[in-house]
Amino acid sequence: MAITRWDMSKATESEKKSSVNDDSMTLNEIVNDLAKKNPFLKTPMKRRREEKEEVSAGEKRLEWLKEKAKKAVIPTEQVSTLKPEHIFLENGPLIIHMCLECKKFNSTRTVTNLGEGKIQLPLGLCTICRSHINRQRAVKFFEHELPSIKKAYDL
Repeated sequence: MAITRWDMSKATESEKKSSVNDDSMTLNEIVNDLAKKNPFLKTPMKRRREEKEEVSAGEKRLEWLKEKAKKAVIPTEQVSTLKPEHIFLENGPLIIHMCLECKKFNSTRTVTNLGEGKIQLPLGLCTICRSHINRQRAVKFFEHELPSIKKAYDL
């Protein structure tokens, strides 16, 4: 006798009823059990991640910054000397990066009105901020202006 779809559905229903017992495992328990018994279901990277302690990205970044900061050198007064004729007579904008301490210090200083729509900002900078201005000028010169001149004059 040929088996039809109708016969298959009846057979599977009867099998389902007979297979359900009080001591049977749920589907989640079976999957978890298989995962524990078979280590090849997870890639080595996934296993390593589970074995490691979970450390947040912020903590990792802070540790990396601390390691880099140990190797950093605080500039001296000689290196951080600013020459106004070099800073203010250049073409292009002047961009000044300041640390938090310099920002706080300069925020409390008074501004002098010079008339004609101009004001005088008193600017106090630490050695690190002054050195950074000098380095910005050097990088801009060597990495932007010299290649521009070379291109313009076909050198």
